[in-house]
Amino acid sequence: AVRLAAEENGKALPRSLDQAIRQLLCAEWPPEVIFSIDTDADPLVPDGWQVVDHVGSGKMYWAPQKVAVHYDGRQRQTDGYVSGHELRKSLKSLPLLNANVLDFLLENPYFIPHEWKELNTAANDAVVFFWGTIYTNYAGQLCVRGASWRAHQSRWIGIYRILDAHFEAQHPAAVYAPQ
Repeated sequence: AVRLAAEENGKALPRSLDQAIRQLLCAEWPPEVIFSIDTDADPLVPDGWQVVDHVGSGKMYWAPQKVAVHYDGRQRQTDGYVSGHELRKSLKSLPLLNANVLDFLLENPYFIPHEWKELNTAANDAVVFFWGTIYTNYAGQLCVRGASWRAHQSRWIGIYRILDAHFEAQHPAAVYAPQ
């Protein structure tokens, strides 16, 4: 589901992953080298789970400046939270990123916006959720998957949360934010 647009166009790619990362971090990434994600493709489905809702938007060309995090107003209040079911309803009209984008980022964590690491609080790891894909887990509960920065391990991990749970200030939604 993920391809380099440069491969599609016959362009030369960076010689190594280290070179590619250096170019990206130094803003030297050649404009013809673009990663594309097919958001309409069938998403990864964990064993025993089922997809309930998967909203795609065609081919997405990855650029960190085209994604943002979104908070429901209730999440930003002091000690604020919102139930997953209510949050799902309030997010419906937004350009949500789905599990295909999440899986691309978990496979290529150096593309996750650095600012997302800073969403952590002293008490909790932040989790950016990808509401464009909703699942039922092995117990039949509605779930959404996300990426969590584990500062003590210095790595991103994939997690999920059931919609019966509360979503607080450290649980924003990943959205498409075209320039």
